[in-house]
Amino acid sequence: MALLLAMLVASAASPVSRVNALHMTGRLGAAFGVYLLTVNGVSTRARLRTVLALTLAVGVVVSGLVILEYMGVRPVLAWLRLFRPNVATVGAQVRAGGPLQYPTIASMYLEVVFAFGLGVLLGELDRSPQPEVRTERVQGRRLRVAAVFVALVVVGEAITLTFTRAGLITMALGLALVGAIRRTGEGRDRRGPDRVSSAGDRGVVSRLAVPQSLWLRLTSEGQESWYRATVGAPPDLDLPIGRATAVPVTVTNTGRLPWIPAPSAIPASYHWLPADGDHFVSFEGVRTPFASPVAPDTTVSMRAVVRAPCVRDGTASSGTWCRKDVCGSAPNRGRFARCHARR
Repeated sequence: MALLLAMLVASAASPVSRVNALHMTGRLGAAFGVYLLTVNGVSTRARLRTVLALTLAVGVVVSGLVILEYMGVRPVLAWLRLFRPNVATVGAQVRAGGPLQYPTIASMYLEVVFAFGLGVLLGELDRSPQPEVRTERVQGRRLRVAAVFVALVVVGEAITLTFTRAGLITMALGLALVGAIRRTGEGRDRRGPDRVSSAGDRGVVSRLAVPQSLWLRLTSEGQESWYRATVGAPPDLDLPIGRATAVPVTVTNTGRLPWIPAPSAIPASYHWLPADGDHFVSFEGVRTPFASPVAPDTTVSMRAVVRAPCVRDGTASSGTWCRKDVCGSAPNRGRFARCHARR
């Protein structure tokens, strides 16, 4: 309490970033309130099981929204705009976040839910010391174990679709820890439950073997190496102003992902810059689609459609580029072709 009071006074008296400081103090106060509520409210094992089960159920709902967002379900995307304006991407890959503002925050929340779900699963596995006895109680227990397992698969899938490296590592470590506990005899029964736990580990871990973008996300710090290109173009061109001209070029995919023409729509295009400056005369060049997918380290020849802009001195410079939402950084100015726009 003394720390919170000191933070409140310091935040209120702060000459800069006062609102942000008050937000951080409020978050810490909310966390302390949750702690007090948990310590005083969750006082028995039955209450603990209820809280964990409810947390897992809410997590499944959030996970369902994450999965539907990744699938591009239009009503869900429209509803999620109430929480944030746009869908997050890394490269051309969607990073789903559900109703939470950022995919990383969604992953952090679901990691906690996943850990709680593993605890619920272990609790259900250990509640009956003799699962071979066919009673209504044992049958109900098996249904609960199956339901928790399905919930963990859904939550694990949602963590995967956030494309957050820490989330994937945390989920894998949690599964490894649970597997180790089951195999070292920590549980009450090591026969049927052990097989269920092992199957659960394999079932959830199998969801990690999804698109190549996930492997890239795990093995690269950023997306700069995902989409790169080198371009060979004529050193000098004479283009009519305002008219489209097909220019022969060669393009090499030096990135780590293939270029898929449609529906991802990764085209070849260009910017126009003045010959004596670095600002853009025309940012949006004509986009020429590739005839077929271009694999990494593959060179293709094509006729790129180029339209000369109307510039004051009649001369401009053209630079190759990648779409900003694909490359995620400044335009790729690989090799320039000097162009003289004919009036």
